[in-house]
Amino acid sequence: MSLIRAEEKIRQALLLEDIRRKANKTKNLRATAGRVSRGATEVMVKITGFGKGGGHIKAHLDYNSRNGKVELENDRGEVYSSKEEIKEVVKEWGSEFSDHKRRQNQRDTMHMVLSMPEGVEPESVKNAVRDFAKDVFGKNHEYVFALHTDELHPHVHLTVKMLGHDGTRLNPRKGELRQWRDDFALAMRDQGVDAEATPRASRGIVKKPESQVIRHIEKGDKTHKPRKSKVKALKELEVIEEIKAEINGQPPVERIWDKMILQQQRTIRGAWLGAANELKETPDPSDQNLSGDIQSFVAAMPKIDTERHEIKARLIERFSIQRENAQATLEAGQSADQVETTPKYKDLER
Repeated sequence: MSLIRAEEKIRQALLLEDIRRKANKTKNLRATAGRVSRGATEVMVKITGFGKGGGHIKAHLDYNSRNGKVELENDRGEVYSSKEEIKEVVKEWGSEFSDHKRRQNQRDTMHMVLSMPEGVEPESVKNAVRDFAKDVFGKNHEYVFALHTDELHPHVHLTVKMLGHDGTRLNPRKGELRQWRDDFALAMRDQGVDAEATPRASRGIVKKPESQVIRHIEKGDKTHKPRKSKVKALKELEVIEEIKAEINGQPPVERIWDKMILQQQRTIRGAWLGAANELKETPDPSDQNLSGDIQSFVAAMPKIDTERHEIKARLIERFSIQRENAQATLEAGQSADQVETTPKYKDLER
């Protein structure tokens, strides 16, 4: 009974209890718990958009092939490596979805990125995507994909035709995307990479990854210098107002989302520890070892902090340093007018 209860707790910790699909009936939950607790590499599968019309699709494939410099591979295993070959593929796909052949606002292609962190062999990622795409889409949909290695994390751009050979169209849902992550993780394991596909919340991660747009703004490019995003600036101003209100004696602002995140994390961490307790009671040494790994995993989870919490802590630390510097300057004999203080710090003093 301990194993049954342990697997129920693991299912709860992985947020699988409300997802009913065939894969859950046969999934080895203890093996998954083992990979998660030892820090297996997490895969990334993301739908980045949809192509509408020949011009849009041509531009997308031109980007994926780096205008003919990166080879494309299709669902039949055919590889196009020369500029001329790739140009013909791009032209063919673009002409197939010309405006007179399609309905208005019709989605013609689905664009996906499948990625692994820095250090994973790029060819293993490409091989895994090949197997993944064949298994998931190969029976009914045409597709092309390209491996990109111009960033530290190897990733593959996969473009799939929405209309299948049988006349049905792809209509991806949230549950399917999670299944696709599982499928890609399995394909990576077949390549010898210890990979998993679990929700961030199951690993104790609250903060969402920074968007590619914001990273691009702050990194800059050939036409723009690095700059702070307006979105981040507005978030900081909002938190500054909150800190000022608390200094003036107002109670901290309670946000429903923060409460929900806190409750979810308590539930998940409790489920992991519950599974560890159940596994500890079994006679199998491997289950007992897994119990210890899970306990260490939970103990190492990050604080339950949202992005707003991190911004607030960072600003308070900054203001504290400014206050200390200002006090030290005054003690050194300078007048208050000689002390350099940032506008934000002055705002807090009001």
